[in-house]
Amino acid sequence: MPATRLSSMRILAALALGIWAILLSCFPAMGKFPEKRITVIVPFAAGGGSDVFARIFQEAIRKNELCPQPLVVKNVAGAGGTIGSRAAREAEPDGHVILCLHDGIYTAQHYGNADWGPADFEPIAATGRSGVVVAVSQDSPYDSLDDLMKEAVRRPYQLVFGTNLGAPNHYSALFLQEGKPGAKFRFTQTGGGAKRFAQLKGGHVDLTGFSIAEYEQFKAAGIKALATLSQKREPSFPALPTAKEQGVDAVHGLMQFWWAPKGT
Repeated sequence: MPATRLSSMRILAALALGIWAILLSCFPAMGKFPEKRITVIVPFAAGGGSDVFARIFQEAIRKNELCPQPLVVKNVAGAGGTIGSRAAREAEPDGHVILCLHDGIYTAQHYGNADWGPADFEPIAATGRSGVVVAVSQDSPYDSLDDLMKEAVRRPYQLVFGTNLGAPNHYSALFLQEGKPGAKFRFTQTGGGAKRFAQLKGGHVDLTGFSIAEYEQFKAAGIKALATLSQKREPSFPALPTAKEQGVDAVHGLMQFWWAPKGT
């Protein structure tokens, strides 16, 4: 395993210890807690970036014996994360169900996919921002973001961008499009990271965006990164240029949050 990835995993494991201490401190008047397993709802399919992120925390908590009850990751995918976030919102506010959801909790409400948002939950913590990688299939004719964006200007609406409409991935795509005057993509609904990867590999879309964790997971299976949307190059992939370095004025990232039902 690359040293950079090991370092990232150690950092996330350390964050897991911190998040658990914060979570336990949220329930000082509840007596004995937890009384049963704690379910972490991840509102995306297994294998995507959010799922991997939550399971790193799960493993760190298990290995360090931080909880007398098991922490269980439950994938409740669909509708851009809103099915899972609704399930968390409607759960009993006793601390035994929590939600791991990034900026999608904001964008779903803004886009009109949900009539609830951050104000309908109890915030627990924010645990780090992740960069976004713009990727194409390994056999794509585009070897740089500059080449691809020029094609998007020359042939507007012809390049198909696989995204999760209303989710942060969609907003990343919009930032990318706006970063090159005249560029136009045709956006199509593909779902979470694992589904976007399948669509890209299957030749159904020309490009898509992944979180750093998703790209790390999928890259060996035959995809090609063209850029990150970070301000500076990602430490995990120092050879990968940013969009800004390639003349595209686009910067975007994902912040991971932990939430509990209102009234917890």
